[in-house]
Amino acid sequence: MGKCELPEILAAYRCDASACTLCHNLGLLHQGLDGQPAPALFHKEATGRSGVLFVFEAPNLTDTYDPDKGRMTCDPSTDPTGRFIFELLAHVHLRPEEVVFTNAVLCLPAERNGKYPVRAQQRKACSPWLARLINDLDPRVVVTCGAAALSAIKNIAPHGLRLRDNAGKVCPWNGRLLLPLYHPSVLGQLSRPREQQLADIEALRPVHCNSGVGTGGLP
Repeated sequence: MGKCELPEILAAYRCDASACTLCHNLGLLHQGLDGQPAPALFHKEATGRSGVLFVFEAPNLTDTYDPDKGRMTCDPSTDPTGRFIFELLAHVHLRPEEVVFTNAVLCLPAERNGKYPVRAQQRKACSPWLARLINDLDPRVVVTCGAAALSAIKNIAPHGLRLRDNAGKVCPWNGRLLLPLYHPSVLGQLSRPREQQLADIEALRPVHCNSGVGTGGLP
């Protein structure tokens, strides 16, 4: 796949995934004040030139409903999680637009007791979209952020990894490379301090590809 094809591939993916109504029909999605289900969120400014795909767990409320957002965000002026993601990428000389961000589930889950937990049913229903994105982009490296994201990709191909044992270690997976990381949220930093998370992402330095997605495979 050439670099010029990536915008078209991502545009087609966004169009098709946005039309999916499965989780809404199952009653798994949050509904806004207008009664409409939460829309799917995407990383719209991505170029993917590094050949790295980051997988998080689920969208958040602000990115979903803030009129100035409506997309996955990552910059120094956003929330603490976004600021730390920006710092992690900069630590390995990457910019947010050079990677592709996605979530294991594309739409904000239904609210429960003030939180938005992802149900196994929603993760399973959204798994084909994650599988398609990986297949379409053919990234050299898949980076999972948090235990939920690491678990979610087992629906695509098994890996037998555990976050506490394999964080910061590059492993072969599904014909490419997999790097499990802890989630960069404030809560995630309680389990894995920021200094350790910065050390973990250094494993990405020697394997991220500057020639773009479509390289696939192992070194």
